[in-house]
Amino acid sequence: MQARVGVAAATISVALAGLTGPASAVGATSDRTAAVVVGGSATMAAGELGMCYKLPNPANSRSGGGFCDGTGPDARYYGRVTCSNGMNYYGPERWAGDTRNSYGTCPSGTSRASWGVYGYYV
Repeated sequence: MQARVGVAAATISVALAGLTGPASAVGATSDRTAAVVVGGSATMAAGELGMCYKLPNPANSRSGGGFCDGTGPDARYYGRVTCSNGMNYYGPERWAGDTRNSYGTCPSGTSRASWGVYGYYV
């Protein structure tokens, strides 16, 4: 699965929490900054994206997502659930380090098939 991230009128993919994408999309440049490389140029990001954790929602058997460690504001995440109808549903975007979780929820009459979390820089 790939996350779409708009950066300077371009789209890149990132890979976290067991998701796949280009390995060169994001590179750490120091303890508190990261560079997102787009077409050979780098844009400095404020914040740090840490580990991401995919979780089922224990309060709702039709939803799933997770959270990412780190610090915002430019490091962010959102949850995703894939439902038995084959559709993906997404949770709210949150800053990295906000451990409230982001869950997508399947509609009534469907069930949760898989779930994950996308971490990225803006």
